[in-house]
This record gives sequence, structure tokens and C-alpha cells, in this order.
Amino acid sequence: MTEATLGIPGFFAELEARMHEARRSERRRLQQFFVELNPVLEVARKLERELDRHLAHRFNVFDYMGDGGRAKFCSPESSPTC
Repeated sequence: MTEATLGIPGFFAELEARMHEARRSERRRLQQFFVELNPVLEVARKLERELDRHLAHRFNVFDYMGDGGRAKFCSPESSPTC
């Protein structure tokens, strides 16, 4: 409908109703997206744990050395390429 047939109050009432429906529709779409995403994330987390167990790809020896640990290994005296 147009503004001429609804009047200004009717126009805004119609606009509000359409906005409400659009928000509700978007909320349902996002909820469905996250419902479908959850099993995929669980598989990815399980795979990452399995890879960590076998490959330790997130392990970094320098994390356990404290401040200056890297400096001790990567000093010009020990290796000029660090």
C-alpha cells in the first residue's frame, strides 16, 4: 500500500510490521545457521585434538622457557640466523 491510502500513521504501522517480520525471519535464519554449524565445529575440534595428540602442531618449546628463553637460543653467539 502507499502512503496516500494508509495515511502517515498507517504507513509507519505497516513499516513497523514489515521490520518486525524481517527481524524475526533473520533471527530464524541465524538460529538455523548456528544449529547446522555446531556439528561441523564439533568435528573440527575433535580433529584438532587428534592432530595435537599426534603432531603437537601447537607446541612451542619457547612457551615453557620464560622470559629470555628465546634470547638464550637465538643469540648471535649460538646462531647467526635467529
